[in-house]
Amino acid sequence: TEWTIVARNRRHALVRCRPKTGRTHQIRVHLAAIGLPIVGDAAYGCLDADVVDRHALHAWTLRFPAKDFAGVPRIVAPVPDDFRRACERVGVDFDFDAVGGGE
Repeated sequence: TEWTIVARNRRHALVRCRPKTGRTHQIRVHLAAIGLPIVGDAAYGCLDADVVDRHALHAWTLRFPAKDFAGVPRIVAPVPDDFRRACERVGVDFDFDAVGGGE
């Protein structure tokens, strides 16, 4: 998994991930292994369940190989309100709309 921290504070970070394979729990396992477990993911070491009622994980943009999905190179899902609120609650400031996260 390729990853980049796009916003952070002392305890939390907003991370952009690009998985290289489709292995089960790949992003969850890799982030936990480098000390960045996903908020709400008790199975991989984060106990901030009071922040959001699910794993704070969102597939914002999906890209598929054009040869397999001709005409559908990119799918964008707006960042959900609960995900935005979770970032606010933990003090990670990021303008999702400025990067197209509000599409």
